[in-house]
Amino acid sequence: MLRETQAIRAMSLDALYPERGSLSIETTHTQARYVLPSIIVPFYKRYPKVKLHLQQGTSKQIADMLTAGQVDIAISTRARERLQHCILPPCYEWYRRVIAPEQYSLARSKTPTLAKLVADPLVT
Repeated sequence: MLRETQAIRAMSLDALYPERGSLSIETTHTQARYVLPSIIVPFYKRYPKVKLHLQQGTSKQIADMLTAGQVDIAISTRARERLQHCILPPCYEWYRRVIAPEQYSLARSKTPTLAKLVADPLVT
């Protein structure tokens, strides 16, 4: 009960003073390393007094922490089924490509299947 009271107090202060406060984000290693740096730098410039807490976890950990109210925002590519009670706006789309040397059968396939992918050596 005390924790909930402190959380309410913190939220009201965040609402009164949006230029300060804290923001906690739970995300995957990939998002933290490749996507968020280009977003965090402008965020810090605009809100230098906001304490940003970035945590990494698996899709399950991310969903569990958001559901438990331990983080403000979750960014994940595989937590959709675990977070059906949340609003899930898309941030961007991943485009996956198969790149293969000309001599591989994959290079001649416009729509490779998993069966075709396992036929040739694979490096990711």
